Amino acid sequence: QFQEEIDSLVAHQAQDEFQALKNLILNAGVRYDRFSTFGATVNPRAALVYQPREPTTIKFLYGQAFRAPNAYENFYETFNYKRNPGLGPETIRSYELVCEQRLGRHWRGDVSLFFNDVEDLIGLQEDPADGFFYFDNLDSVRARGGEVEVEAQWASGLHGRAGYTYTRTEDARSGLRLSNSPAHLGKVSLSVPLRRDRLFASVELQGMSRRETVRGGKVGGVWLANATLFGQELAKGLAVSASVYNLFDQR
Repeated sequence: QFQEEIDSLVAHQAQDEFQALKNLILNAGVRYDRFSTFGATVNPRAALVYQPREPTTIKFLYGQAFRAPNAYENFYETFNYKRNPGLGPETIRSYELVCEQRLGRHWRGDVSLFFNDVEDLIGLQEDPADGFFYFDNLDSVRARGGEVEVEAQWASGLHGRAGYTYTRTEDARSGLRLSNSPAHLGKVSLSVPLRRDRLFASVELQGMSRRETVRGGKVGGVWLANATLFGQELAKGLAVSASVYNLFDQR
């Protein structure tokens, strides 16, 4: 019975694209899923894409998705845990406004603003009546922020990218920032051809600002550096890569 309940899933999806104007496209879709454990869920998505001129594209994106409870959350029972037959999926609604801009032959940039609305996050709860723990849909989370990225590519194979993201993620009821959720994220990468189209060396820097811990403390910000050597077609059909992560042994 346990296996039958996990495997019982029906899903259907439909999508279409409509060109309202020469430079305006609407892409819309919907997905229907039905699980034996919690029933049906319907998730639409849509994208409105506007190109006011050839190198500029503006997009408004909406999406809705879910995460079904996994087998552990759905069925685990032991001497102090019990099953919750009413456990439902986590859901998210996301909204994003994006502006993409090509800057000459080699450069591209984009700026975006986003808002994510997460409902019914699954977490452990204690039943005061019997002291048993069970999984339930508890929390709601809001995340809002912005992102900027610049990318450059040359015919020689030289490639660079830099990006920055600001996010404020908070509990929807209390307004408090979530633990382990940095406000600032940054990434810079550079790939250099050592042998044209065959051998490349790249370095990547990833940074994040300080975070709050689950007990109310602080974890300081950190930069991590990674390096990769990548070769393709060194022999017919052969590609090889080697990487070193956290070059400077940061904690």
